[in-house]
Amino acid sequence: MSLLLDSRATELTVDKFICYITCDTVYNLCLSPLSSFPGPRLWAVSNIPRQLSILGGRSHLKMLALHHRYGPVVRVGPSELSFNSPQGFRDIYGFRRGQPQFQKDPKMYGSPLTGISNSIGGHVDSDTHSRHRRLLSHSFSERSLREQEGIVVYYVDLFIQRLRERTSVNKIHRAEEDLKSWFNFTTFDIIGDLMFAETFDCLKDSQLHPWIALMFNNVKGIAFLGVLNEYSLFRKMQGALLPKALKQKMLENHKLCAQKADRRLQKGASRPDFVSAILKHGLSDDKEEFIENQPLMSRAEIHANSIL
Repeated sequence: MSLLLDSRATELTVDKFICYITCDTVYNLCLSPLSSFPGPRLWAVSNIPRQLSILGGRSHLKMLALHHRYGPVVRVGPSELSFNSPQGFRDIYGFRRGQPQFQKDPKMYGSPLTGISNSIGGHVDSDTHSRHRRLLSHSFSERSLREQEGIVVYYVDLFIQRLRERTSVNKIHRAEEDLKSWFNFTTFDIIGDLMFAETFDCLKDSQLHPWIALMFNNVKGIAFLGVLNEYSLFRKMQGALLPKALKQKMLENHKLCAQKADRRLQKGASRPDFVSAILKHGLSDDKEEFIENQPLMSRAEIHANSIL
């Protein structure tokens, strides 16, 4: 008798689940306020396809392909739209005089394992984000950029020198050279010197510094945490669900960054670089706050790809 009751209970649970999925699918495809926007139907009924593309590290390519197919506005989730136009960027991220700024969705920002925000972009509240943005802006003023020019020119000259050396060797062996790697070496050396007053010697050694590989793994971990953060059930278990090897690399990246932050803060504001400009305008000597302002390092590869 108990087995029969258990079987009936299981059947009812399955029937309810199927009914829920069916109703949810019909609503998302036909009745949702976003049902009129173009996009893949599977993406319109579930967040899983988008999340898989994020975890696979190809979401940027997939989004671009979707926009090429469907246009500047694409539905990429049951309750999400993706915009790919200058006007859309201005409307969403721009400042509108006399109007409140759009608030960030907390689900899109994974809880950091280290107790601090992953970057300036990780602050959900507008006040904190604005404060850090103002601090960073001083590093890119005309005066600061002119003071930093000598550092940049040094690495550009070294870049040209190394390319000439490689060209001479390649002529003899009829070999080709990977310019993307050399642009990466240059941008990482420049950003490392301007941020930490320490070169990574990528141009000198003709290879990326080991810490840079850790930073790339840190980006993977942030993406993984971001996906978990979309589910309230997993939100408080992120540390346990994150793959052990990836978690270890993220913590190691934070440790190395903290060590570099300590050494840089000890040098004060006398050196013409990013940190000096920030320190002169209100950044505390708290290394955790300094670490929150080091996302420029992860942008170096973007700069290299832009040059290409």
